[in-house]
Amino acid sequence: MRLSVKNLDDQTSIDMETLYNMVDTFLERGFTYFDTPYMYHAFKSEIALREALVKRHDRNSFTVATKMPTMFLKKKEDQERIFSEQLDKCGVVLHTPKLILSSCSSIIWIGTMKASSRENVMKLPKSTGSRSLSWNL
Repeated sequence: MRLSVKNLDDQTSIDMETLYNMVDTFLERGFTYFDTPYMYHAFKSEIALREALVKRHDRNSFTVATKMPTMFLKKKEDQERIFSEQLDKCGVVLHTPKLILSSCSSIIWIGTMKASSRENVMKLPKSTGSRSLSWNL
């Protein structure tokens, strides 16, 4: 989700009133899937989603997805650290589904995943209670 901001020079100045209205209208019209990536709005989009959606609506009324940013996986421990951070920021126990985001070419992505252990990434849904894992290349 790219969000409205109060100051175009400050991507962290998210217009929360507009976001509250957007979330409420979206849910009122029967939609339930919310997707936000880790790095949008200077790493604040997941927090904004938590405030506008998770804290204000019944958890069974929506689905939250965020993305594992492979471009930030430099060492093996990064994936668990980032995943835990995402859960905290979103304010949920699990994400459904968990998306693996790579804005790089497939070759770079494969190299990154090898370096950070594809097997551990594939275990993420089971170890965290997520119901699915999706690839977003």
